[in-house]
Amino acid sequence: MRAFASGGPGSCHRRWAFCSAVRVTPEIADLARSQHGAVSRNQLKARGVPARTLNRLPDPAWSEIHPQVFVSTSSLDSFMRRAWAAHLAAGRLSAVSHEAAARLHRLKTFSRAPVVLNSPRGAHLRLADVITHQIGDMFDRPSQIELVEGLPVATLARTFVDLSGVVRIGRLSTALDDALAARRITIEAVASAIHMVMRPGKPGLRNIIRVVARHQPGEPVPGSELESALLRLLARHGEPMPRRQSPLPGSGMEGLVDVCYLESKLIVEADGRRWHARVAQMKKDHERDAQAARAGFLTLRVLHEHVVGDPEGTVRTIRETRLMRQAQLAA
Repeated sequence: MRAFASGGPGSCHRRWAFCSAVRVTPEIADLARSQHGAVSRNQLKARGVPARTLNRLPDPAWSEIHPQVFVSTSSLDSFMRRAWAAHLAAGRLSAVSHEAAARLHRLKTFSRAPVVLNSPRGAHLRLADVITHQIGDMFDRPSQIELVEGLPVATLARTFVDLSGVVRIGRLSTALDDALAARRITIEAVASAIHMVMRPGKPGLRNIIRVVARHQPGEPVPGSELESALLRLLARHGEPMPRRQSPLPGSGMEGLVDVCYLESKLIVEADGRRWHARVAQMKKDHERDAQAARAGFLTLRVLHEHVVGDPEGTVRTIRETRLMRQAQLAA
């Protein structure tokens, strides 16, 4: 990006080709540089630009790329500038996603992807040259968004989940295989991202589930073996031992739960099934969890990928959930 002028009216140096109606202070110049040349009207107003000046925009130094979003005409047109401008137009609760996130994460075959933005349901964005989605569950889970040069972007694991609904399985598989070979992602991380958004009727997951299943062991992990591994993990980290094989709480469906903290009304189910079996049984799992919930129990489902790929994170999740439940019940 070329340099921004600063100082009062008439202070432009010869190397700048224009003088903006907006006095480009060092603060505004730094902001524009950090956002690849894009700024919003609200950002300029917050930095002291008078309303009467803003009402005269655009001017020779600033071009309006989206309503109330401007780009410096001295900045280079780039993918990052367009992505920043789209995010500023959509508002704070938006994130670069799908093919655009794949491009920023440098996934194979996505180097020419357009700008794609995700926002909560009801936003009804209409932005020129921007593909928009409204998938609210991303914003229910802030851990699925990270910052790339300050820009909110879907994490790499979440990006594979989102791509599942918009690209062919061959392209998805190629990108995942390349990322795995470069050790930029693990199957456990992708599986965890799938698990976070899975629900009965959730569309668009078939391709990523098929791709992930190819990387799983040939046989499912026996429930007793995974349950024992989970209990060993909890013991190794000094956690209290839950009760094993307790009856499913509530009336209706019969059965046993893997482990249960009765004092916290917390059920932990260890799932070692292959992905096609998980999907096939999702409705039944949901019904079991709903029955337990009606009896006051929260169900936490832990995958084989969690126990093996992120043991510390698994223990931390169980511990924090157990303590939260204790606090809720004591209140």
